[in-house]
Amino acid sequence: MFGGRFVILATPRGYVPAALLVLLYACPLVARSTFLQHLLILMFIYASVATAWGILGGFVGQYSIGHSMFFGIGAYTATLLLVKLGVPTVVGIWAGVALAIVLACVIGYPCLRLRGPFFSLATIAVAEVLRLLVMSWRSLTEGSMGLFIPSRPTWMNLMFADRMAFLYVALTFMVICVTISLFIARSRLGHQMRCTREDPDAAEAIGINTTFIKLSALVISASMTAIGGVLFAQYLLFIDPDSVFSIEFSIYVAMMAIIGGMAHPIGPAVGALLLTPIQETLHGWLGGSYQGLYGVVYGTMLIVIVMTLPGGIIGWLVVGYRRLLEILPAFPVGHRDAPGAKPASPLVSMQAVRESDGPILEVSGVSKRFGGLVAVNDLSMAIRRREIVGLIGPNGSGKTTLFNVITGALTLSEGEIILAGVRLPKTRAPHVAAKLGVARTFQLVRPFNQLSVFDNVVGAALMATDSAIQASETASQVLDSLGLGHLQEKQARELSLGDRKRLEIARALATHPKILLLDEVMSGLTPQEVDVMLSVIRDIQAGGMTILLVEHLIHAIIKVADRIVVLQHGEKIADGTPQAVVNDARVVEAYLGKRYRKAQSLATA
Repeated sequence: MFGGRFVILATPRGYVPAALLVLLYACPLVARSTFLQHLLILMFIYASVATAWGILGGFVGQYSIGHSMFFGIGAYTATLLLVKLGVPTVVGIWAGVALAIVLACVIGYPCLRLRGPFFSLATIAVAEVLRLLVMSWRSLTEGSMGLFIPSRPTWMNLMFADRMAFLYVALTFMVICVTISLFIARSRLGHQMRCTREDPDAAEAIGINTTFIKLSALVISASMTAIGGVLFAQYLLFIDPDSVFSIEFSIYVAMMAIIGGMAHPIGPAVGALLLTPIQETLHGWLGGSYQGLYGVVYGTMLIVIVMTLPGGIIGWLVVGYRRLLEILPAFPVGHRDAPGAKPASPLVSMQAVRESDGPILEVSGVSKRFGGLVAVNDLSMAIRRREIVGLIGPNGSGKTTLFNVITGALTLSEGEIILAGVRLPKTRAPHVAAKLGVARTFQLVRPFNQLSVFDNVVGAALMATDSAIQASETASQVLDSLGLGHLQEKQARELSLGDRKRLEIARALATHPKILLLDEVMSGLTPQEVDVMLSVIRDIQAGGMTILLVEHLIHAIIKVADRIVVLQHGEKIADGTPQAVVNDARVVEAYLGKRYRKAQSLATA
C-alpha cells in the first residue's frame, strides 16, 4: 500500500501538489503585517465558502443566490450559544451545522424541484426572510445592532491571542473544503452530480435519483458554509444581519466561484483568492467615497472572463499546470509490479442475461389520460425475451407516451405493467424503473453535452456498481462494441448526430437493462448511418437484449423487427409480423398510405 503511494509521490502528479501545499502553509510565515494577516484570513474563509457554493452550483447546476442563509445560520447559532449560554464554539459550531442541514432539507426538498431561475429566486426569498427575522427578534439577537462576542482567547472558542494561529485555522479549513470538493468530483457521487447538472431527465433514465443528488449537494454545501460563518464571526468578534445574511454576500460568493471556474473543484477557491485582495484594496482605497464601485469592477471582470475563459480562470491555469507536469522528471523508486499480476477480468456481458423464452414485458389494459384527452387507451401487448418489437403509428398516436408510462416519466391512469414477472408500481420515478431494468433513449437525442463520451457512459455504468474501475471497464466495453471507442475523449457535443444517437444507446446499455426502449434512433440519419444503426440494433439483439423500437422509417423497421405493433389514437390496431402488418387494411388506411407498396415489397423480400 505504502509502496504505491511512494511511487505517486515520485512523479510530478504527486510531488508538485505536495510542494504547492507546503508553499501554501509557508505563506503565513512571511505575512508579518496586520493587514496581510487580515487579508489572508478573509481570503481563506471566502475561498472555503466559495468552494462550498461550487459543490451546489458548479457540480449540480443549482445556483443559490441566497447562500448567505447558511452562512448566517452558522454564525448566529454558534455566537448565541456562546454569548447567551456560554457554550464553547467548538460545540456550537456543530449546532450551527445541524441547523444548516435541517434548513437545507426543509427548503431543499420542495425548492430543488424548481428549474431555471426559480430555485435562485427561492433561495433569495428564504435568505431575506431570515435576515428580517433576525432583525425583528431583538430580545435574542439584538436586532440590527448586532452581537458583540467577548474576547476570551482559548482554542475551545476558536479565539487566539496571536492572529497567526487563527490564520492557520482558516487555512486548514480551506484545505479541508477543497479536499472534500476534489474527493466528491472523483467519486460516484460526483459523476452523478455532473450528469444531473447536464440533463436531469436523462440522468433519471440511467438510474440517478436526481432529487437525492441535488439534496445531498445542498446539505454538503450548507454544512461547509455554516462552518465558514462561524469562523467569520469568531474572527471579527461581531455579527449583524446585514453582514452575514445579505444578498450582496451571496452574490459575491457566486461571482468568486464563476470567475474562478465553478465546475472545477479548485476553481471557486482560485476565484476567491483573486477577488478578495481586490475587494479589500478597493475598500481601503476608496473608503465610503464611491460605494458600489468595486461591484462595477467585479462585473467587468466577470464579463471579460466569461467571454475569454468560459471555464473560468482555473481552465487557463490547468493548461499551464499540465504542461508543467509534462516537463518535470519522475524519480525512480525501485517499485515493480507484483509478479504474476493479471489484468482485470472482463465483464461477463454488457447485455441482459439469457433466461427463459417467456415475456420480458407485459402491458395489460394500460391507459393514460391528460384530463379529457386519452393518449393511450386500454393497450395490451407482450414482448418476449430477445425479441425486437417495432412500435409504429402516425404522429400523436401515443408511442412516446407509452414509453414514458413504461419508464415512469408519466403515471399510469389504468392498467398494469409487468417486467420479468414483477409488477411495476403504478407511480414510480424514472430512476426506479431504470434500476428495475428499463433503459431508454429519447426522441430528441440527449447526451450529457459538456461531459466526455467516456464519462457519459461511466455515469450510467455506476448505477450497477460502486467500483469506479468496474464502471470504467463497462464503459470501455460498451463504447468499443458500438464503434465509439476512438471518440471516448471527445466531448459529447462535438459528435455527429449519428454518433450521439449511438452514444445514447451505449449509455442505456451500460445500466445492464432487461429491456431497451429506442425512440426514433434512426430519424435524421443518412442512408449510410441508418444501415450502421440497423447493424448495431441486430448486434445488441444477438447479445441477448430485448428491444422495443419506435421508428417512422418504415423500410428500416421492417428490416430489423421480429414483430410490429401499430397504434392509432392511443389504441392498438395491429400486432403481427412485418408482412402481416403491411397488408393490414387498417394500417394502410391509418398510417402507410402511399408508402404501402414499398413497405409491402420490403416485407416480402
